[in-house]
Amino acid sequence: MIRLATSDEMRRADRRATERHGVPSLVLMENAGRGAVDVIERVLGPVDGRRVAVVAGKGQNGGDGFVVARHLAARGALVSVWLAARGGEVGGDAATNLSTVERSGLPLTELTDRPALETLGRMLGEADLVVDALLGTGVRGPATGTVADAIEAVNAGGRPVCALDLPSGLSAEHGERLGPTVHATLTVTFGLPKIGLYLPAGLAHRGQVELADLGVPRAWLEEGLLTGLLEASDIQALLPPRPVDTHKGRFGHLLVVAGSLGKSGAAVLACRGALRVGTGLVTFSQQPIVASHLVEAMTEALPETGAQTVSAKARERILDLALRMDALALGPGLGLDPETQGLVRELARDVERPVVLDADALTALVDALPTLRHARGPRLLTPHPGSSVAPSLRSRPPGSRALADWPGSRARPWR
Repeated sequence: MIRLATSDEMRRADRRATERHGVPSLVLMENAGRGAVDVIERVLGPVDGRRVAVVAGKGQNGGDGFVVARHLAARGALVSVWLAARGGEVGGDAATNLSTVERSGLPLTELTDRPALETLGRMLGEADLVVDALLGTGVRGPATGTVADAIEAVNAGGRPVCALDLPSGLSAEHGERLGPTVHATLTVTFGLPKIGLYLPAGLAHRGQVELADLGVPRAWLEEGLLTGLLEASDIQALLPPRPVDTHKGRFGHLLVVAGSLGKSGAAVLACRGALRVGTGLVTFSQQPIVASHLVEAMTEALPETGAQTVSAKARERILDLALRMDALALGPGLGLDPETQGLVRELARDVERPVVLDADALTALVDALPTLRHARGPRLLTPHPGSSVAPSLRSRPPGSRALADWPGSRARPWR
């Protein structure tokens, strides 16, 4: 599993490295910048003789950019630095590295007026590579003024772009475009990958993602992280090789309550998915059209409403079936009939087995999430960006973690 960090988690990790373990923040910035140049050469090729424009902001991300500029120049690149602020506005470690750039004699232009921005636009069109060091993980709102103009110029240049830590204008937490956002060819993220890089807008803006080592043990950085990106090896560990003398009765029995008139495909896909990952036995709430697609699954007839959705009269039967099985999948294609939605809310609370709540089951819980505090077994919620479940849970890990932290809740986010 690849551990992912929010901006706050990354700041705490940096602070631990400095305050607890004695690694100066200036050293972390130096390691980040040098690591980024290592990645640039490994991914994009040698920089010797290539024209590189480093477009930097006044914050710590800009400081990373100043380090990158110096190391690129040391490897033979023809570097120009463009600062989207006045030099006096730069502080902290970034100011230290800006001072080094100034003393080195590298071309440095402050983008304080329209002619300077126009010159930047021309130079970007001639560059072999653009380094985006405008905004980092600390950004909270849309880029404005000179920074916004610089982002637009970077995108208009049409040249390969390497973003430092994450593309400027992108939220590290939610992967949302906060305003003008850089389209990167390559993103070199520092220390730990940021959650926003793996959510929809992040995927659209990040390009190839590579990690730059900060020169500290990963355990220092990963302490307390709650979110991770699953890899194939993580899933493989859950599906070990099976003995040749085994049988289906040893690999669980799943009850699938899904489907309704016009939404039978959801039930078919849910059952096929369960069988595909190796579930020994699958039973689903019967609809004739579904049964014709699933010869491997067993069926269970349940009472229906006039709209041909599962009726509240099925409650006791479902609870009884669930007790004889290992888990329940509830929701795909169940429909929005009020009676069925009420049944879903009761089942989400009362079933004494693990329950996966998906699709229409999440819709039923939009205004009833607190009932999950009293759930009688583990619950796994599977919201996606188009889900109608509460906005705080729409594929946003911080919101999911907030639910997971409810006192007494057994719910946990998918990590």
